[in-house]
Formats: sequence, structure tokens, C-alpha cells
Amino acid sequence: MLPGVLQTSDYAYSVINGGSVWKTTREARAFAELRMKRQKVLVPASDRHPLRVRCVLDKACLRREVSGPSVLRSQLDRLADVSRQTNIELRVIPFKAGAHTGIEVAYTVFHSDVGDLP
Repeated sequence: MLPGVLQTSDYAYSVINGGSVWKTTREARAFAELRMKRQKVLVPASDRHPLRVRCVLDKACLRREVSGPSVLRSQLDRLADVSRQTNIELRVIPFKAGAHTGIEVAYTVFHSDVGDLP
């Protein structure tokens, strides 16, 4: 699955609504809207530095149609747009790579240049 900070709202809603966690469409919509608000950390602002993001994606998530071809096309366009930002790096693991570290479960690694936390 694509990381939430890279998803379009239609893709996010489809993924969230298709799962079993949210009981109502309203809950799924609310969570998708929250996911869209979190994406603001990727956009450079005059008063702060944007979050640096490096994503390693399995090629399957670029091919899987979530709610049809138009949602996938919009999602791929979004990925192309964000990949042009200097603070975002996208890498794709090709199908021919076979089994790999992230094939069973998604994982996130955070790194901070701020130093040790208390």
C-alpha cells in the first residue's frame, strides 16, 4: 500500500473504506480527511522546513487499481508531482526483485537531526 502522506483523497478513502477498521462511511471519510491534512508536512512553508521523506514502494502498489482506473491515474499523477519535490525521494522495488524485507509488513523508519530525545 502507498504511504498515507502520498495518497490522493479518493485513493485514501477507497483504501480506508475497503478495510474492516471503520464502521461507517462517515468515519472512513473523516479519517481520509485527516490523512490529507497530515500531508501539509511535505509542503515547504516560508516559516519552516518541509519533512524529508524517502519511500521505498513495491511496484505492485503502483499497478493495483483502487476504485478503478481513474483513481489510480490520479494517484500516479500525484506521485509524479511529489517526486519532483526536493524533500521527497521515491524508489520502486521491481517485481523481478522477488521476496524482500518489506513484503510481509509495512514499516517506517524515522530519523531526526535534532539529537537524542529526553
